[in-house]
Parts: sequence; C-alpha cells; structure tokens
Amino acid sequence: MQEGIQLPTIVVVGDQSSGKSSVLESLAGISLPRGDGICTRVPLVIRLQNHAQSDSHLQLEYLTKVVPTDESNVAKAINLDTDEIAGNGKGISHTPLTLVVKKNGVPDLTMIDLPGMLILVLGSFN
Repeated sequence: MQEGIQLPTIVVVGDQSSGKSSVLESLAGISLPRGDGICTRVPLVIRLQNHAQSDSHLQLEYLTKVVPTDESNVAKAINLDTDEIAGNGKGISHTPLTLVVKKNGVPDLTMIDLPGMLILVLGSFN
C-alpha cells in the first residue's frame, strides 16, 4: 500500500521460475524478460487497456519517468528500467515499474508481478 499498489482480488503464488510471468505474457500478448535466476526484481504492474485502434501503445512508468516502448523491445526496456531502479545484479527494490499496454483485444485488467508472487487485480483502473 505504501507504494500505491491496490489490494489484489486474485493472488497466484509460485516458486522462482515456476511460470508466473508466463501467465502475464499470455494475458497481455507480449514478451517479458527471460533468464536464469530471478527475473522479477521490482514490482511489475501491468495495466492492460483495450484500445480500439489497430496499433498498440506501450509505455513504462517509474519514479517520475515515462518511457515509450514497443512490443519488440519491451523486454529489453523492462530490464534496463529494472536495473535503473534496483541496480545491476540481483538487487530487489520495492519501487514499482508500471507497464501500460493499450492494445486492441486485451481485457481491461491490472496485474502485479512481484518477486515470488503474481497478483491479478480484476477490473479497469485508469
């Protein structure tokens, strides 16, 4: 709550590398960072918003920054911004990184991927 993350409706918990982020990928229709060890080092808030236009719009928001990206570069952008927030290596931070995905055909849904836990918040949050 201190970081402005709303309480969850559904919580999915699993061990490291158990496929929690893969659930997010399938719901959002985008590729997230992959690798050995811990990939989710900051709370990753993914806000899906159904978008009537055929082209998708993605942006990352953290601290006071807004970083536009696209589907082919989103995993790299998440890694770069995670390193800026949590440092290089295996550091973990409580500072959230928000990925806003405006895309035709996605549900209005907010999901939160925490290190070691995935939270789905059902409903539209603008």
